[in-house]
Amino acid sequence: FPTRRSSDLIEYDNLFNYRQGMAEEREQIVQLLIENPDYKAKDIARELDYGLSKTQYRMKVLQEEGRIQYRREGMTGYWEVLK
Repeated sequence: FPTRRSSDLIEYDNLFNYRQGMAEEREQIVQLLIENPDYKAKDIARELDYGLSKTQYRMKVLQEEGRIQYRREGMTGYWEVLK
């Protein structure tokens, strides 16, 4: 049998920490939207010092999870936190 090296094994701890970090980032976004429902993705990115695409992706995930929803009012709108 071939010998396994430690580099051949998947490091699940790192994967778990990565996913936990993403969940924490989404929670930070939710908190900002509770406090500032009129914020846009660029406002959140600036406030949390995240990249814009990272922020947009996290917000998309939150929408797909049913946690946030954008409500339009004429030419503007606001974010509603659902859960």
